[in-house]
Amino acid sequence: MPKPRKADNSKGGVEQVRSSPIDEDLPFQRRQWLVERVAWSAMPVILLLAMLGVFGGDGPLARASTGPVDGGRVEYARFARYLAPASLDIEIASSAQCQVNVRIGDDYLKAMNVRAITPPPVSTTLGDHHRTFVFDRSTSGAATIRFELEPTRLGLQRGWVAIDGGSPVSFSHFVYP
Repeated sequence: MPKPRKADNSKGGVEQVRSSPIDEDLPFQRRQWLVERVAWSAMPVILLLAMLGVFGGDGPLARASTGPVDGGRVEYARFARYLAPASLDIEIASSAQCQVNVRIGDDYLKAMNVRAITPPPVSTTLGDHHRTFVFDRSTSGAATIRFELEPTRLGLQRGWVAIDGGSPVSFSHFVYP
């Protein structure tokens, strides 16, 4: 049986407290144990955030809405994934007009790949810093326009929507890799 070793300060402060044929670095092990405890403590927090929808999905924090947008509202995903499907829903209140003009900021549309628009617009025009989508009003009640998007940039993506020349309403997505 080997004899217990004494603390050896000649090895740069490395403590030897047990008898073992393998050299131990007790300060390193203590730091490692601290990192493990912090990681085990962080896991439940990360799991809770995932269940709330912070990393995408269908949790209570996943979707948000802003408004009113001239009687309607904009519903969107707060958190999205890079190159994964996301949607932007624009609810339009009932009006007597037969056409609705929806303006969306150009910077936002450059950060998104528009996969589909339901219902399809009648026409699209480019403005100075926006695009205008014109939709037919076939019903007199409220309507929803859905933009199926795919984020092509990471990080916080800000956008705005205005209906029929009204004031713009801002919103944002955080896009994860």
